[in-house]
Amino acid sequence: MEKYPISNETFGMSMSGFLRAINHIYRSYNCIRVIFALPIVVLSIIMGSIYLAFTHQDPHWINRGGALLAAVAASLAIMEATLERRITEEKLSSASTPKS
Repeated sequence: MEKYPISNETFGMSMSGFLRAINHIYRSYNCIRVIFALPIVVLSIIMGSIYLAFTHQDPHWINRGGALLAAVAASLAIMEATLERRITEEKLSSASTPKS
């Protein structure tokens, strides 16, 4: 994340955690291949909400697109917290296991 400075601290922390979670999944599970294009998802939501706002003559579609982006960010934060907890539990269990 040092290569990509983000001015919004909350968004930066969410993205950092999300990328760590994706990295952990990719390294831990050989049968899962994670391909995720966050910019494409964000762009699709924004363009879709603008399109709907113009075609339906209802500016509330832009707000709905923003709410959808917030929901995506919240789900990423939940994913991050879950994986951070799992990583911490694995570290604690491996530290408490006696070595032979």
